Amino acid sequence: MSRLLRNSYVRWSVLALSLGAFAAGCTAEATSEEDIASTSSEINVTKFHGWNIIPSGTFTSDPAAIVLDSSGTTEVYGKGFDNAIYYNFFSTLTGWIGWSSLGGALTSEPSAARWATNAQAAGSEAIVAAKGSDNKIWVNPTLKPPGGHPVFQGWRVIPGASTFASAPAITFRSPFLYAVARKSDSVVYWTRNDVSAGFTNAGWSAWTAIPGGVVSSRPAITTAGGTVIVAARGTDNQIWFTSTTSTSWAGWQSVAGGTFTSGPAIAAHGPNNVEVFGRGTDNAIWGASLNPSTAVSSGFSQIPGGTFTSGPASGAIDSSTGSLGVVARGFDNAYYLNSWQ
Repeated sequence: MSRLLRNSYVRWSVLALSLGAFAAGCTAEATSEEDIASTSSEINVTKFHGWNIIPSGTFTSDPAAIVLDSSGTTEVYGKGFDNAIYYNFFSTLTGWIGWSSLGGALTSEPSAARWATNAQAAGSEAIVAAKGSDNKIWVNPTLKPPGGHPVFQGWRVIPGASTFASAPAITFRSPFLYAVARKSDSVVYWTRNDVSAGFTNAGWSAWTAIPGGVVSSRPAITTAGGTVIVAARGTDNQIWFTSTTSTSWAGWQSVAGGTFTSGPAIAAHGPNNVEVFGRGTDNAIWGASLNPSTAVSSGFSQIPGGTFTSGPASGAIDSSTGSLGVVARGFDNAYYLNSWQ
């Protein structure tokens, strides 16, 4: 893999962005029977176009989340055999540009998010997160110099004594970056950083537990309609989710149906839906649409045509007619992309 970081492409930015046995007394809230089938962004596996290899790279981790934005661009991240994080960029003008290294010595798959200061347009900057060999969470942000394009600034650890058992996940809900990861007690913890005036690594809040449940996978995170949504695989191997609009978290609730062998991927998709994906016991990727405000889901359907050794990553345009992409690692350790339109 090339170690050349093509900074000229960083201006396209990156995406953010993979609970059964709960503490005693915790129960899932009842779900309504509301029909979400009428929403145009509901997952429909017949709209996927088939799995296609992302060329010339092999990896040891789940892929990071991806983005398909309005200009037709896609970015994919993964951990190489040298424990550095690599990314590849696709646009309709360039095709895939090839894998470039962001360096580092990481022990987990990465996660990535777009963010912006109050003075910038949405998505002007980027940040990548992963777990280091010290079991702490490390981040690599871009910062835009005057008159220039965003450039990654190098890896730095989120302050504090916390150590973790899983990869992190990261998202942006203005004006905060939110990061989550699972500790050895199987609880998901969160922190946030106000980046309204720019990124400062000392700005992270203390890591705090999301109450009410234990999980068996890395968490996934996304932002939908001003709400931060976190999902993870429970000890019952189903996918559970919780949400916040500030610092208080709703109770964990199950995404109905499905038994999974990986952590989930989640992506905001349309005005009401979050698409949820995981690797099933058949090693295929399965997806469902979830309305997080009601906990009503469409039920899981298999994305046909492939089997995989990792959990998925996913990304979408936040519009009712936007594209959707899913990436997973094949048995040859390459990444494969399947797109939905």
